[in-house]
Amino acid sequence: MTLASSLAILALITNAYGATYNPVFCGDTVVPLTTHKIMGGVDAKPDQFPNAVAIFRNDHYICSGSLIAPGIIITAAHCFMDRKKQPYLDIVCGDDKECIQKYLGIGYFNKCKMGFYDIENIKETVTVLIGGLPLDSDVKRLPVIDVDPSYVRFFHRGCVQHDIAILKVEDTGNARYSCVSSRINVRNLVNAMAIGWGGDAIKDLTTHNKLQLLDSNIVHPRDECIHKTSGDFPVDGICIDEFQDRNSCSGDSGGPLLAYQDFQRYKHRLVTLGVLSFGSNCKLLRENKAPGGAVYTRLDFYHNMINTVLGLDGFYDDLSFTADVVNHTLEKATE
Repeated sequence: MTLASSLAILALITNAYGATYNPVFCGDTVVPLTTHKIMGGVDAKPDQFPNAVAIFRNDHYICSGSLIAPGIIITAAHCFMDRKKQPYLDIVCGDDKECIQKYLGIGYFNKCKMGFYDIENIKETVTVLIGGLPLDSDVKRLPVIDVDPSYVRFFHRGCVQHDIAILKVEDTGNARYSCVSSRINVRNLVNAMAIGWGGDAIKDLTTHNKLQLLDSNIVHPRDECIHKTSGDFPVDGICIDEFQDRNSCSGDSGGPLLAYQDFQRYKHRLVTLGVLSFGSNCKLLRENKAPGGAVYTRLDFYHNMINTVLGLDGFYDDLSFTADVVNHTLEKATE
Protein backbone atom coordinates (compact mmCIF):
# COMPACT_ATOMS: atom_id res chain seq x y z
CA MET A 1 0.00 0.00 0.00
CA THR A 2 1.40 3.40 -0.92
CA LEU A 3 1.74 6.25 1.54
CA ALA A 4 -0.87 8.23 -0.37
CA SER A 5 -3.40 5.40 -0.17
CA SER A 6 -2.66 4.90 3.51
CA LEU A 7 -3.40 8.56 4.15
CA ALA A 8 -6.58 8.37 2.10
CA ILE A 9 -7.82 5.49 4.23
CA LEU A 10 -6.90 7.31 7.42
CA ALA A 11 -9.13 10.18 6.35
CA LEU A 12 -12.15 7.92 6.69
CA ILE A 13 -11.44 6.70 10.20
CA THR A 14 -13.28 7.97 13.26
CA ASN A 15 -11.98 6.96 16.66
CA ALA A 16 -13.97 6.11 19.77
CA TYR A 17 -14.26 9.75 20.83
CA GLY A 18 -15.97 10.92 17.67
CA ALA A 19 -13.00 12.85 16.29
CA THR A 20 -11.54 11.92 12.94
CA TYR A 21 -7.94 11.37 11.86
CA ASN A 22 -7.68 13.39 8.67
CA PRO A 23 -4.47 13.66 6.58
CA VAL A 24 -5.65 17.03 5.34
CA PHE A 25 -5.06 18.32 8.87
CA CYS A 26 -2.39 16.02 10.35
CA GLY A 27 0.92 17.80 10.71
CA ASP A 28 -0.57 21.08 9.48
CA THR A 29 1.26 23.94 11.16
CA VAL A 30 -0.95 26.64 9.65
CA VAL A 31 -4.38 25.83 11.10
CA PRO A 32 -4.84 27.98 14.25
CA LEU A 33 -5.07 26.26 17.63
CA THR A 34 -8.06 27.34 19.70
CA THR A 35 -7.12 25.81 23.04
CA HIS A 36 1.07 26.07 23.75
CA LYS A 37 14.88 16.98 27.97
CA ILE A 38 16.91 18.97 25.93
CA MET A 39 20.50 20.12 26.69
CA GLY A 40 21.83 22.99 24.59
CA GLY A 41 18.57 23.45 22.73
CA VAL A 42 16.54 26.59 22.19
CA ASP A 43 13.03 27.50 23.28
CA ALA A 44 10.53 26.29 20.73
CA LYS A 45 8.40 29.07 19.30
CA PRO A 46 4.88 29.36 20.73
CA ASP A 47 2.57 27.03 18.85
CA GLN A 48 5.49 25.62 16.81
CA PHE A 49 4.82 22.04 17.94
CA PRO A 50 1.13 21.78 18.86
CA ASN A 51 1.46 17.99 18.85
CA ALA A 52 3.96 18.06 21.74
CA VAL A 53 2.67 16.44 24.94
CA ALA A 54 4.03 16.74 28.48
CA ILE A 55 3.22 13.68 30.60
CA PHE A 56 2.77 13.92 34.37
CA ARG A 57 2.47 11.28 37.08
CA ASN A 58 0.96 12.45 40.36
CA ASP A 59 1.49 16.03 39.13
CA HIS A 60 5.21 15.49 38.49
CA TYR A 61 6.52 15.78 34.94
CA ILE A 62 8.00 12.46 33.79
CA CYS A 63 8.13 12.25 29.98
CA SER A 64 7.30 13.79 26.64
CA GLY A 65 5.05 12.45 23.91
CA SER A 66 3.33 13.27 20.62
CA LEU A 67 -0.33 13.63 19.70
CA ILE A 68 -0.80 11.48 16.57
CA ALA A 69 -4.61 11.57 16.28
CA PRO A 70 -7.50 13.09 18.24
CA GLY A 71 -7.22 11.65 21.75
CA ILE A 72 -4.22 9.43 20.90
CA ILE A 73 -0.71 10.03 22.30
CA ILE A 74 2.42 8.04 21.58
CA THR A 75 5.37 7.89 23.98
CA ALA A 76 7.94 5.43 25.38
CA ALA A 77 6.96 2.35 27.39
CA HIS A 78 9.84 2.85 29.82
CA CYS A 79 8.11 6.01 31.08
CA PHE A 80 5.93 3.64 33.11
CA MET A 81 8.61 1.71 34.96
CA ASP A 82 7.77 1.01 38.61
CA ARG A 83 10.81 1.06 40.86
CA LYS A 84 8.90 -0.78 43.58
CA LYS A 85 8.29 -3.87 41.44
CA GLN A 86 10.58 -6.66 40.34
CA PRO A 87 11.43 -6.99 36.65
CA TYR A 88 8.94 -9.22 34.85
CA LEU A 89 11.51 -11.79 33.72
CA ASP A 90 12.96 -12.04 37.23
CA ILE A 91 9.50 -13.08 38.40
CA VAL A 92 8.66 -15.58 35.65
CA CYS A 93 12.15 -16.95 34.92
CA GLY A 94 14.45 -16.24 37.84
CA ASP A 95 17.91 -17.49 36.82
CA ASP A 96 16.56 -19.93 34.20
CA LYS A 97 18.55 -18.90 31.11
CA GLU A 98 16.45 -21.03 28.76
CA CYS A 99 13.30 -19.31 30.00
CA ILE A 100 14.86 -15.87 29.54
CA GLN A 101 16.05 -16.80 26.05
CA LYS A 102 12.51 -17.87 25.16
CA TYR A 103 11.30 -14.33 25.83
CA LEU A 104 14.28 -12.43 24.42
CA GLY A 105 15.75 -14.55 21.68
CA ILE A 106 19.37 -15.59 21.25
CA GLY A 107 22.00 -12.95 21.92
CA TYR A 108 19.86 -10.58 24.03
CA PHE A 109 20.08 -9.96 27.75
CA ASN A 110 17.51 -8.83 30.29
CA LYS A 111 18.13 -5.10 30.78
CA CYS A 112 15.11 -4.41 33.01
CA LYS A 113 15.98 -3.20 36.49
CA MET A 114 12.40 -2.84 37.69
CA GLY A 115 8.78 -3.69 36.92
CA PHE A 116 6.01 -1.57 35.43
CA TYR A 117 2.79 0.20 36.33
CA ASP A 118 -0.37 -1.58 35.27
CA ILE A 119 -3.04 0.09 33.18
CA GLU A 120 -5.31 0.94 36.11
CA ASN A 121 -2.46 2.64 37.95
CA ILE A 122 -1.59 4.69 34.87
CA LYS A 123 -5.22 5.73 34.46
CA GLU A 124 -5.38 6.79 38.11
CA THR A 125 -2.12 8.74 38.25
CA VAL A 126 -1.15 10.03 34.78
CA THR A 127 -2.31 13.26 33.13
CA VAL A 128 -1.10 15.05 30.00
CA LEU A 129 -0.65 18.65 28.86
CA ILE A 130 -1.18 19.02 25.12
CA GLY A 131 0.07 21.75 22.81
CA GLY A 132 3.76 22.28 23.57
CA LEU A 133 2.87 24.58 26.46
CA PRO A 134 5.10 25.54 29.42
CA LEU A 135 4.94 22.98 32.22
CA ASP A 136 3.44 25.57 34.58
CA SER A 137 0.63 26.40 32.15
CA ASP A 138 -2.86 26.95 33.57
CA VAL A 139 -4.36 24.93 30.71
CA LYS A 140 -6.22 21.88 31.97
CA ARG A 141 -4.32 18.62 31.96
CA LEU A 142 -6.26 15.69 30.55
CA PRO A 143 -6.50 12.37 32.37
CA VAL A 144 -5.45 9.16 30.66
CA ILE A 145 -8.60 7.09 30.15
CA ASP A 146 -7.00 4.02 28.58
CA VAL A 147 -3.65 2.53 27.60
CA ASP A 148 -3.00 0.18 24.73
CA PRO A 149 -1.88 -3.03 26.49
CA SER A 150 0.99 -3.69 24.08
CA TYR A 151 3.30 -1.46 26.15
CA VAL A 152 4.01 -4.42 28.45
CA ARG A 153 5.93 -6.13 25.64
CA PHE A 154 8.85 -3.82 26.39
CA PHE A 155 9.09 -5.28 29.89
CA HIS A 156 8.27 -8.84 28.82
CA ARG A 157 11.21 -8.68 26.41
CA GLY A 158 13.75 -7.48 28.91
CA CYS A 159 13.55 -3.75 28.14
CA VAL A 160 15.41 -4.37 24.89
CA GLN A 161 12.85 -3.56 22.18
CA HIS A 162 9.26 -2.35 21.78
CA ASP A 163 9.86 0.82 23.80
CA ILE A 164 6.55 2.32 22.73
CA ALA A 165 3.29 3.11 24.52
CA ILE A 166 0.00 4.51 23.24
CA LEU A 167 -2.23 6.50 25.59
CA LYS A 168 -5.85 7.47 25.09
CA VAL A 169 -7.15 10.67 26.64
CA GLU A 170 -10.36 12.67 26.60
CA ASP A 171 -11.40 14.08 23.25
CA THR A 172 -8.77 16.67 22.33
CA GLY A 173 -11.18 18.49 20.02
CA ASN A 174 -9.38 20.44 17.32
CA ALA A 175 -5.93 20.20 18.91
CA ARG A 176 -3.45 19.67 16.11
CA TYR A 177 -1.69 16.33 15.78
CA SER A 178 1.27 15.14 13.74
CA CYS A 179 1.24 12.71 10.85
CA VAL A 180 2.76 9.25 11.23
CA SER A 181 4.64 7.89 8.25
CA SER A 182 4.25 4.24 7.34
CA ARG A 183 7.67 4.26 5.75
CA ILE A 184 10.85 6.08 6.76
CA ASN A 185 13.72 6.48 4.32
CA VAL A 186 16.55 7.36 6.68
CA ARG A 187 18.94 8.02 3.82
CA ASN A 188 17.14 11.25 2.98
CA LEU A 189 16.60 12.61 6.49
CA VAL A 190 18.99 15.42 7.39
CA ASN A 191 16.80 17.94 9.22
CA ALA A 192 15.04 15.92 11.92
CA MET A 193 14.01 17.75 15.10
CA ALA A 194 14.06 16.52 18.70
CA ILE A 195 11.83 18.21 21.27
CA GLY A 196 11.15 17.83 24.99
CA TRP A 197 11.09 19.49 28.39
CA GLY A 198 13.91 17.44 29.91
CA GLY A 199 17.04 18.33 31.80
CA ASP A 200 20.03 20.47 30.88
CA ALA A 201 23.41 19.62 32.39
CA ILE A 202 24.83 22.93 31.16
CA LYS A 203 22.26 24.98 33.07
CA ASP A 204 21.98 22.43 35.91
CA LEU A 205 18.26 22.00 35.27
CA THR A 206 16.29 18.80 35.87
CA THR A 207 13.58 20.07 33.51
CA HIS A 208 12.89 23.08 31.31
CA ASN A 209 9.64 24.93 31.84
CA LYS A 210 9.45 25.78 28.13
CA LEU A 211 9.56 23.19 25.37
CA GLN A 212 13.08 22.84 23.94
CA LEU A 213 14.13 22.16 20.36
CA LEU A 214 17.21 20.55 18.82
CA ASP A 215 17.09 20.89 15.05
CA SER A 216 19.23 19.97 12.03
CA ASN A 217 19.73 16.37 13.17
CA ILE A 218 20.87 13.71 10.71
CA VAL A 219 19.05 10.39 11.07
CA HIS A 220 21.56 7.59 10.56
CA PRO A 221 21.12 4.18 8.91
CA ARG A 222 21.14 1.08 11.06
CA ASP A 223 24.79 0.12 10.55
CA GLU A 224 25.99 3.54 11.71
CA CYS A 225 23.66 3.43 14.72
CA ILE A 226 25.08 0.05 15.75
CA HIS A 227 28.56 1.57 15.65
CA LYS A 228 27.52 4.69 17.57
CA THR A 229 25.92 2.62 20.34
CA SER A 230 28.73 0.02 20.48
CA GLY A 231 26.33 -2.65 19.28
CA ASP A 232 23.68 -1.91 21.91
CA PHE A 233 21.07 -1.01 19.32
CA PRO A 234 17.49 -2.35 19.11
CA VAL A 235 16.21 -3.74 15.86
CA ASP A 236 13.28 -1.31 15.93
CA GLY A 237 15.47 1.77 16.40
CA ILE A 238 16.78 4.78 14.54
CA CYS A 239 19.35 7.20 15.91
CA ILE A 240 20.72 10.73 15.70
CA ASP A 241 24.09 12.09 16.81
CA GLU A 242 24.82 13.05 20.38
CA PHE A 243 26.98 16.06 21.26
CA GLN A 244 28.65 17.09 24.49
CA ASP A 245 26.90 20.46 24.47
CA ARG A 246 23.52 19.59 22.90
CA ASN A 247 21.56 16.42 23.43
CA SER A 248 18.34 14.83 24.60
CA CYS A 249 18.50 14.26 28.36
CA SER A 250 16.62 12.85 31.32
CA GLY A 251 12.98 13.87 31.02
CA ASP A 252 12.96 13.88 27.23
CA SER A 253 12.07 10.18 27.15
CA GLY A 254 9.14 9.42 24.87
CA GLY A 255 9.58 12.73 23.08
CA PRO A 256 9.14 12.70 19.32
CA LEU A 257 11.72 12.83 16.59
CA LEU A 258 10.04 15.01 13.96
CA ALA A 259 10.56 16.05 10.36
CA TYR A 260 8.71 18.13 7.81
CA GLN A 261 7.84 16.01 4.80
CA ASP A 262 5.72 16.32 1.66
CA PHE A 263 2.94 13.74 1.29
CA GLN A 264 2.41 14.23 -2.43
CA ARG A 265 -0.44 16.75 -2.52
CA TYR A 266 -0.09 17.32 1.23
CA LYS A 267 2.89 19.63 1.48
CA HIS A 268 5.28 20.34 4.34
CA ARG A 269 3.59 18.24 7.02
CA LEU A 270 4.99 17.59 10.49
CA VAL A 271 5.65 13.86 10.86
CA THR A 272 6.52 11.90 14.00
CA LEU A 273 9.29 9.48 13.02
CA GLY A 274 10.03 7.94 16.42
CA VAL A 275 9.95 8.34 20.20
CA LEU A 276 13.07 8.72 22.35
CA SER A 277 14.13 5.46 23.96
CA PHE A 278 17.62 5.94 25.38
CA GLY A 279 20.94 7.74 25.07
CA SER A 280 23.98 8.86 27.03
CA ASN A 281 23.79 10.51 30.43
CA CYS A 282 24.01 14.26 29.75
CA LYS A 283 26.05 14.92 32.88
CA LEU A 284 28.63 12.38 31.73
CA LEU A 285 28.68 13.97 28.28
CA ARG A 286 29.53 17.29 29.92
CA GLU A 287 32.34 15.46 31.76
CA ASN A 288 33.84 14.48 28.38
CA LYS A 289 32.21 11.09 27.90
CA ALA A 290 32.43 10.25 24.20
CA PRO A 291 29.09 11.00 22.48
CA GLY A 292 27.22 8.11 20.92
CA GLY A 293 23.76 8.02 19.41
CA ALA A 294 20.37 9.04 20.82
CA VAL A 295 18.10 6.09 20.03
CA TYR A 296 14.45 6.40 19.03
CA THR A 297 11.86 3.67 18.53
CA ARG A 298 10.87 4.03 14.87
CA LEU A 299 7.13 4.25 14.36
CA ASP A 300 7.05 2.73 10.89
CA PHE A 301 8.18 -0.52 12.52
CA TYR A 302 4.85 -0.55 14.38
CA HIS A 303 2.65 0.75 11.60
CA ASN A 304 0.14 -2.10 11.85
CA MET A 305 -0.12 -1.74 15.62
CA ILE A 306 -0.72 2.00 15.34
CA ASN A 307 -3.29 1.45 12.60
CA THR A 308 -5.17 -0.94 14.86
CA VAL A 309 -5.31 1.63 17.66
CA LEU A 310 -6.52 4.26 15.20
CA GLY A 311 -9.29 1.91 14.07
CA LEU A 312 -7.81 1.00 10.71
CA ASP A 313 -8.10 -2.46 9.23
CA GLY A 314 -4.96 -4.18 10.40
CA PHE A 315 -3.53 -6.45 12.99
CA TYR A 316 -0.95 -6.43 15.72
CA ASP A 317 2.45 -7.55 14.55
CA ASP A 318 3.59 -10.20 16.99
CA LEU A 319 7.17 -9.25 16.30
CA SER A 320 9.44 -12.02 17.48
CA PHE A 321 12.49 -10.16 16.16
CA THR A 322 13.74 -13.21 14.28
CA ALA A 323 16.20 -12.48 11.49
CA ASP A 324 13.60 -13.05 8.78
CA VAL A 325 11.06 -10.73 10.40
CA VAL A 326 13.66 -8.05 11.03
CA ASN A 327 15.07 -8.10 7.52
CA HIS A 328 11.63 -8.11 5.92
CA THR A 329 10.42 -5.24 8.10
CA LEU A 330 13.51 -3.12 7.56
CA GLU A 331 13.44 -3.73 3.82
CA LYS A 332 9.82 -2.58 3.66
CA ALA A 333 10.57 0.41 5.87
CA THR A 334 13.45 1.66 3.76
CA GLU A 335 12.25 0.91 0.21
